[in-house]
Amino acid sequence: KFKKDEILTEKFVKLVHKRMYGDVWIWAGEFRKTNKNIGVDRHQVAIELRNLLGECKYWIDHEPILLMKLLFDSNIALYKFTAFPTATADIHD
Repeated sequence: KFKKDEILTEKFVKLVHKRMYGDVWIWAGEFRKTNKNIGVDRHQVAIELRNLLGECKYWIDHEPILLMKLLFDSNIALYKFTAFPTATADIHD
């Protein structure tokens, strides 16, 4: 069983991404290396992820929300800054 402080880290997010897609994409578990027409600048990805993970820690500690709402809200936020390459646009990253 993982603790909140182990899960809500950049390292863990990258590990999960690699385990999910490592057999399919060589870049699985690595942040994108180019800018896209969506998401933040590639140099801001790690910063935005840390901000999101910090917000998640706060939500868990201070706000009585349902787990599904937390997962939904954090997934939308993660999509907004497009941390990882996409399967269609970034094959050559």
